Amino acid sequence: VLLFPSAKEPYGAIAAEILPFGLPIIASDIIGAIGESILPDVNALLYAAGDVASMGKQLRRLVEDEHLRAEFSRQSLELADAHDKSVMSRDIMNICLQR
Repeated sequence: VLLFPSAKEPYGAIAAEILPFGLPIIASDIIGAIGESILPDVNALLYAAGDVASMGKQLRRLVEDEHLRAEFSRQSLELADAHDKSVMSRDIMNICLQR
């Protein structure tokens, strides 16, 4: 499991970098990679940034639910196949242009 608790992260490259390892993700809701490498309820669970209790709840949910963890892992591996350097470059450029 990748636990990604950043309070300020405009892209979140680590999320794309770990996809080939098939890790499910738990992330704060303000990370820039949401919708790209972090897909809520597909390969990731989100929580409100700064809400440590909610983060713990999501972590507990993923650790205790073997089926959910396996499905998120499978989805991360599938997303890895779609994320090549050109996709990541485009995503980073789009995020930079928004700022």
